[in-house]
Amino acid sequence: DKEAYPLSSRVVIRDSTVARGIISTFTALGWTRVSVLAVDDEYGRGFAQYVQTLSGNSGVELVDLQLYEYMSQESMDIAMHKIRDSGSRIFLALILDNDFENLVEAGSKYGIMGKGYVW
Repeated sequence: DKEAYPLSSRVVIRDSTVARGIISTFTALGWTRVSVLAVDDEYGRGFAQYVQTLSGNSGVELVDLQLYEYMSQESMDIAMHKIRDSGSRIFLALILDNDFENLVEAGSKYGIMGKGYVW
């Protein structure tokens, strides 16, 4: 509402800056092997690409990158099965809110939720 709040504005941080912060956090925590699960859309692919590019220069190995179709349990299952097989224990999930239950269900099914795993 421009009339009620004439001086209000919104600032959005660039995805590359957020990705840099995530990679810095991985490095600070000593996490050197990570996998990424991302929704297969423009945002998910783009953000995953930033993470992939930045990880190569930081000592963080991107073990696996899996894309899944939005709101598809079958696609999530396939991606999670492949991520499990990567041997990674640290995961970055670039998902949309409606996919959270699918993520938890598939992660539990493949034994990559809970103690010993970081999402």
